Amino acid sequence: MLKPRYAISLDIASVYKVRARVPRHGWGWAIATIREWPRGGQIDVQSDFGNYAYAWTAIGDRTLREFLCGLNFDYFMNKAFPGYREFDEEKTIRTIKADIFQLVRDGRIDREIAHEWRDELDLCADTGSEHMFAERLMTHDWFSKLYDTYPPIEMRDSPQARAFWHGPWAALCSHWRAETAAIAA
Repeated sequence: MLKPRYAISLDIASVYKVRARVPRHGWGWAIATIREWPRGGQIDVQSDFGNYAYAWTAIGDRTLREFLCGLNFDYFMNKAFPGYREFDEEKTIRTIKADIFQLVRDGRIDREIAHEWRDELDLCADTGSEHMFAERLMTHDWFSKLYDTYPPIEMRDSPQARAFWHGPWAALCSHWRAETAAIAA
């Protein structure tokens, strides 16, 4: 017989289901489960914009719902969806091209060389991967004339994270504000 190694207990949580009513007012769905305890709580969200989860153990005297409604995008995403920043290849290429043509303005290379470098840079594109892009870029002889180490990599917020934040998350926060105001009254 298996020896009991884990204690199992039952707890109560609140489940909030969000679904867009009218397509022109947004779209998407989410199921948010929150479990609150004094000075903390946890949230688990499954949605068509990804899954978000985190537990806070020191939120002060407010409810978890009040705490969640006061968070900003970056703080929440860093906790609940850490991979929300993604490689922006187009912006990275624009940045590197600007660096190349700054060398022309500084008189360190001529325009013909800058155009050669720019064309080689364009061949590094369409990787969809920060590391593959950097690997391709660093094979060019001119790379070390432009940078000492790793190339400047530009990042952007994941479109799915932004869509979640402005859609289901905004609806949840609006509902929680009304809910906590009604309880306080």
